[in-house]
Amino acid sequence: AGVPEGYALVESETEGLYEIAKVWTVAYVNEGTTLQTDVVVDGAATPAYAGETPTKAATAQYIYTFSGWTPALAETVTADATYTAQYSSVPTLASVNGAYYATLSEAITAAESGDPVTLLDDVSSTTYASVVSGKSITLDLNGKTLQSSSIGIVAWGDLTVTNGTISATQSAILVSGGSVTVEADTTVVSTAANAIAFNTNSTGGSLTVNGGTVTAQEFCVQTGYSSSNTIVINGGTFNITLPTSNHGGKSISADGNLSISGGDFTITTQGNGATYTISGNNKDAYTSSCLKCDGNMELLGGTFNLSSSGTGGKGINVGGTLVIGTEGGSNDVL
Repeated sequence: AGVPEGYALVESETEGLYEIAKVWTVAYVNEGTTLQTDVVVDGAATPAYAGETPTKAATAQYIYTFSGWTPALAETVTADATYTAQYSSVPTLASVNGAYYATLSEAITAAESGDPVTLLDDVSSTTYASVVSGKSITLDLNGKTLQSSSIGIVAWGDLTVTNGTISATQSAILVSGGSVTVEADTTVVSTAANAIAFNTNSTGGSLTVNGGTVTAQEFCVQTGYSSSNTIVINGGTFNITLPTSNHGGKSISADGNLSISGGDFTITTQGNGATYTISGNNKDAYTSSCLKCDGNMELLGGTFNLSSSGTGGKGINVGGTLVIGTEGGSNDVL
């Protein structure tokens, strides 16, 4: 007679002899797919899962991480058993070309140069994301807010920001040798420092503001200490009231060149000038200025309402050449 169903012919403890024993099936399953099946003699130890760690595809809502099996593995097998993969989840915060990520930093790191990175939910962070040198990223905030108790985002490479809000207690955007473009549907806010700042050791960096709203509590926009950093403002709303400070207060400050061709600027600075020391023990003096430029400044368009109080206060402070209006053009707006 054959071996009954549910039984198997197994080697007995006596060498060369076999016996019929009860057997059970143990299966490991992930998302409806059987990953491993073992046939085990009654009372034997439960076989361990020997495959690769199970995975579950991320969605626009959640990122999944394997957390174990359910039910808990029995020590021995006394019946058929099916163990199903379980997952913990965290909200999905960003995407790159249909791939989903739990943090903005992970998404930017994964993105290739030229890829759009899309924020999928509001973010509150204590750290910052970085765009590395040599990479060009468009950050679509997707109507969401990136909020940081530190710096918002650092651009070593090229960064375009659009369609949302970046708010930080320190610099919302820090330019570190790369180029940054702020598009017209963007709000940039610093609650305690510079809205957009250049790293102090940044050289050859550039900032272009095509629109949006920029507000800050220290410098609104500043280029650090290098004359090779440039600022171009084509539009936007700058409603700035800077408090008294040992910096004297500057709303838009360029150590290089500054060009403004559009935008609405309502700026009040207040505070007396102060002397400070930068690297190399070179002295510089702060004065309270609404628009300050150590290089050349062009004011080719825009509406300006500037007020600067305190000792030496200036509405416009230019170290190089100042050009106001376009030759032969209509400059009534100025």
